[in-house]
Amino acid sequence: MRYLALLTIFVSAAACGDVSGDPAGGADSPRAAMVAQIGLVRSAATEHLRPHFTERLRNKFSDDDVVGAAKDLGEYDVDDLIGTIEMEDADRAKIKMANGRTLTTLVRRNGRWLADTIWFR
Repeated sequence: MRYLALLTIFVSAAACGDVSGDPAGGADSPRAAMVAQIGLVRSAATEHLRPHFTERLRNKFSDDDVVGAAKDLGEYDVDDLIGTIEMEDADRAKIKMANGRTLTTLVRRNGRWLADTIWFR
């Protein structure tokens, strides 16, 4: 069951991307990375979530943190969480919520967008 949920998350992440050439859109974009992370948090899939964070943060959150965040995220729509994406440079994107608050910063490492803050606490 959990694997089906993860498959749905990754398919959804790819479908949410903008293929117009905008660096904030597309299947390997900051937006797709955030959609995948949000889905993993909602599924309380802590071990699958860890590789989506920079190395220094991977062991800084627990199953309890993720389960608590999964409950809290229930009230938010993806578009509320990912309001705008500001590309600071080619390998750094600031994710802002619809209310204007910064949610996290993503950094590109080896072609993957990784969260550089534990945004769900």
